[in-house]
Parts: sequence; structure tokens; C-alpha cells
Amino acid sequence: MMARVFIIILFILNLVGIWGFLNPEWQQLFAKLTPINLLISTFIILFTQEKKNGKFYLFCVLIFSLGLLVEILGVQTGLIFGNYHYGSVLGWKLMNTPVMIGVVWLLCTLSVTSLMAFLSFAKWIKVLLGASLLVFLDHFIEPVAIALNFWSWENGYIPIQNFIAWWLISAVFLSIYYLLKLESKNTVAAFHYFILLFFFGTLCLLL
Repeated sequence: MMARVFIIILFILNLVGIWGFLNPEWQQLFAKLTPINLLISTFIILFTQEKKNGKFYLFCVLIFSLGLLVEILGVQTGLIFGNYHYGSVLGWKLMNTPVMIGVVWLLCTLSVTSLMAFLSFAKWIKVLLGASLLVFLDHFIEPVAIALNFWSWENGYIPIQNFIAWWLISAVFLSIYYLLKLESKNTVAAFHYFILLFFFGTLCLLL
């Protein structure tokens, strides 16, 4: 029952977000509220996570830190994802990279690991499938992020390098999860993957 309530809350938050981003009068305000929405979503997923122990919190710190680090290196060098830079939407930056992007990596990773927990595949298959699902999600994130000035690419072109890097990094993050022997079902987080897909897929079609 509690899981259903939180799923409805997350769905409503994203539904309102779609309305706000599609309304020119409210778009700028909703863009500024993006970090708050990300933090609320992350808090809900962490709150509803089962079997929270030291290794789970270590995983969260690692994914946040590594996600932020790889983005900093990506922005500074252009060697990881390609040449891109962040706008002001995601808030405070460290070395031209929003700290909130570490939260984005954590949120997406926890959503996929939770989804994989409902599948009875070998862990290596879950790594491959989970990484592919994250790249599939990024396919819808990119056009929306560009349209809303989350970030922008050199010459307005999203290089294939970006999607390859997303897959490899996602695979590493998922591998860390299974190496730490962390696998518990979180229905809210699993549903959140589809909510994100609905959110970005809808905006990708209508923006």
C-alpha cells in the first residue's frame, strides 16, 4: 500500500513537470525547480529501499561521486562523452559541472538495479540489460535536456560516443552493485524507471 502511494506521488510530480515544461509561461520556473524534484525523487527511493546497510550506503556514495567525477572529466576533456557543456538549470557547479548530476546518476542506477531485481537472470545478463535500459532512457533524455538548456552539445550534434560512454559507465556502476552483493526489490524505484521513460518520452514528442 505504501509503495503504491509513493509511486502515485512520483507519477504526479512528473505529470505536473510535463505540464510545466510544455507551458511557456511556467517553463523557466519549472526548470529552476528541477533540482528539488530530483532530490525529492531520490529521497523517496532511498526511503523505500529495503535492506539498507553499510554496503548500500557505500554504493550510493560511490555512484554519486563516480558519476560526478566522470562528468567533470567529460566536461573538461571532451574525451568521454564528447564536447558538451552544462547550462544553469541543474544548479551549483563544480568545475563547470552541476553537483546534481551525481544525483542523476544515482537515481537512474537505483531505478534500474531495482528493476533488474524482479528478473531471474544471471547477474552478468542483468549488467548488460540494465546498461542497455539506461542508454535507452538517455536516448529520450538528450533531446529534452538540450531543449530545456540542461546541457548542450558542440554544433548541436549528439555524438554516438555519448551513448557508448553511457553504456560502459552504466555497466561499471551495475557491476559494482552486484560485486557488493546488493540485490533487493524496490517496487517504487523499479516503477520510477518507467515514470522517467514516460516523462522524457512525452516531452521528447511534444517539446
